[in-house]
Amino acid sequence: PIRIAGKEIVLTGSLGIAVYDGQNDYGDLVREAEIAMYRAKRNGADKVEIFRPEMREMVDDRLEVETELRRALESGQIKVYYQPIIYLPTEALAGFEALVRWEHPKKGLLSPFAFVPIAEESDLIHSLGSYVLNTSAKTASVWHKELPRVERPLFVSVNVSSRQLLRQDLVQDVRHL
Repeated sequence: PIRIAGKEIVLTGSLGIAVYDGQNDYGDLVREAEIAMYRAKRNGADKVEIFRPEMREMVDDRLEVETELRRALESGQIKVYYQPIIYLPTEALAGFEALVRWEHPKKGLLSPFAFVPIAEESDLIHSLGSYVLNTSAKTASVWHKELPRVERPLFVSVNVSSRQLLRQDLVQDVRHL
């Protein structure tokens, strides 16, 4: 752990290794290491993966999912569902947690584990995150009109990616909403 501004920060890393076989050039070697690194990231924090030729197929799958996810965002296949949050001492409804799902035309309802890691590896996480934030804010606005609660207004919790947290404009986006 590293102490920064009085807080303890724990860093993790994912490592992809490619071995030079005497035939692949520099670009191939870097691509293979990157493929192995993405595989390590998918398996959790602090993982190491050594590139194997069968990993190339996973890249094709990842690119296909990324392309389909781009289309899904444009065509309205991404849906936000809401799970109630109950205040236990009074058993009253306190708010909701926003849950993102992909209504895939062929594969049915997909959990975020099937597409969020791929979105995080590309620029799609920002579009996906903005969509969930916007949709949740609009829904919360409707709830506030229909269920006015002056003392304890309903809230919506939205999970954001660490990549979104690192964007300087996230605070402005949330304030704007």
